[in-house]
Amino acid sequence: MPLDPFNGIDLCAWERILKKERPGAVYVVTSFQNPTGYSYTSAELAAIVEWSQRYGFGIIEDDWGSEMLSNSEFRPSMRVLGGDAVFYVNSFTKKLLPSIRIDTYYRYEIMINETSLISSGGIYGN
Repeated sequence: MPLDPFNGIDLCAWERILKKERPGAVYVVTSFQNPTGYSYTSAELAAIVEWSQRYGFGIIEDDWGSEMLSNSEFRPSMRVLGGDAVFYVNSFTKKLLPSIRIDTYYRYEIMINETSLISSGGIYGN
């Protein structure tokens, strides 16, 4: 999906692509997207949630960096914006202890069967 780190996402282009391709899911790194460092605005996140409902795709929201946003940059997660099909992931240890990976994720009841295969946990170190 096209993303300009200085101007954000082209909402018209994104909707055109999503409408045409009809993906099963869209993976979005909402804060400090790599390699651009871009953080989505509240309006962009709300638009993606709306398209998810309109075109029937799920959203995987990787929100690893939201705790590093300043108060003036705060925006709600896509789950809070009403995304019933949002699978929220937060890798908070990237900031605290980068060599240890501890993740959290939140899902709706309807996603339990689909996510049971990835719900095993572990600690990985170098």
